[in-house]
Amino acid sequence: MEHSKFKFRAMVDWLSFLIETTSPTKGDAIYRRFQLKNYVEPLDRGDGGAATRFIVTLQDVQSWEEAKVRIECIERAFPFARGPMLVGLEVSFDARARTATRDELIDLAANFYKFSASVVSSNRRFGGRFKGDVTSITRHRRNRVLIAADRVLNIGNQTDDLSQRVYFKTVDDKQPLPTSEHRARMELTLKGGAMPFATIRAAREFDFTALSPYFKFRRLKGRLNPVQAILAEASPQIGERVSRRRQSDRSTRMYSSMTRADSALNSRAWKALDRLTEQMRAPIFEYERRRILRLFDRPKSLN
Repeated sequence: MEHSKFKFRAMVDWLSFLIETTSPTKGDAIYRRFQLKNYVEPLDRGDGGAATRFIVTLQDVQSWEEAKVRIECIERAFPFARGPMLVGLEVSFDARARTATRDELIDLAANFYKFSASVVSSNRRFGGRFKGDVTSITRHRRNRVLIAADRVLNIGNQTDDLSQRVYFKTVDDKQPLPTSEHRARMELTLKGGAMPFATIRAAREFDFTALSPYFKFRRLKGRLNPVQAILAEASPQIGERVSRRRQSDRSTRMYSSMTRADSALNSRAWKALDRLTEQMRAPIFEYERRRILRLFDRPKSLN
């Protein structure tokens, strides 16, 4: 696939903080005050519904400084008993069209899974359109059909320290995106023991290229024999780094003999993560700080 047809970008989808307030508070109060719809989770709710410990998730954070400003807004309204802790992070690797067609974006999304060298769990399936609607992974062509139908390929569970998702993104917050914003996406979610930092101060030192092993890909070798070509085409996943036994001498190898590193795509992923590091470390100007405060720190009634 010709990678020059795509524009690649890495971004932070969301950050989750554990906060503890000095006084019992209802999660709805934080939601109403800061418009954190569905992203305030009480952890120790009492009989009256109030709690002191919450998971608060911030979406669309563009820098660590912005995250700090937004958390400080919450702390001013609901004083904290101790400093907030970062407990969750989602990073995505996106490909938008430069000259690529919709079909090529879908192909790339399916290939993100097929050729991924790092698949974090053996629990792999397509998420449902409703509760209980789960589809197993069978053949590559079937995966592509499901991705084209806006299904999401899930790897691992939401409670796992590491999980991944692969899909063709055409909707954001239940609203259709313009065609120019459609993208092939691979997401990596880190929680618990997989979190590389716990505070914003430590996060500022983090280099996102440390996550590049999760965004490494393989590609098919040239001149496969006819049988190999059929097997490679049908296989839903062929890039994973896992011990395989050689047929020739019974020793082991870590990658399929039908693949080689996709150096061009791996380089683009690394550079996207490097740009994300620079973006997240960037300071914000005072006018930008005021803009964040206007958008974030306002009652629901004003929206």
